[in-house]
Amino acid sequence: MLTFGGMRFARGPLTLGQRIVLESLSRRGADADHTCDTERIVPVPPGMDLTGVATAVHALVCRHETLRTRFPPGETEQVVDGAGMLEIRLCGSVEEARTALRTDPFDIAAEWGIRVGVVCRDDRPRTVVLFLSHLAVDTSGANLVVDDLRALLLGVERPRPPVQPLDQAAAESR
Repeated sequence: MLTFGGMRFARGPLTLGQRIVLESLSRRGADADHTCDTERIVPVPPGMDLTGVATAVHALVCRHETLRTRFPPGETEQVVDGAGMLEIRLCGSVEEARTALRTDPFDIAAEWGIRVGVVCRDDRPRTVVLFLSHLAVDTSGANLVVDDLRALLLGVERPRPPVQPLDQAAAESR
């Protein structure tokens, strides 16, 4: 379990994209058999241990406020948590990780928009499986998150994303 604290806590209006996704989710039936959430698979560099993977995932979630955002029911706001916890599920295969991460729809009011599984073999992490809420990222956003995680796993320092969702919502309201 990763623990987070000391980051910006904020509430604010939704972005246009978040409003569109929330509207779409509200129209879906409870028995819908597909999800608009996305999965990404990231290889772990040789020689990295589980502590290194956890450190990279921690840095990723700290850098991207969208991954720590919740959407209270009946409100037209987003809440960026400045503290919280995230489980990393250890799995024996990518399929096992997929199954574990997709078991239930995201609880957008209580849960952050990221779930993480790490596939280990021979006591070594091999792959990180990310399951991301479509409210957190669209396809291009998921690709940016993956690029950032790859860099963090390699120890490459990258600039923090310049625009966070609350910043985008503020710009859209001007």
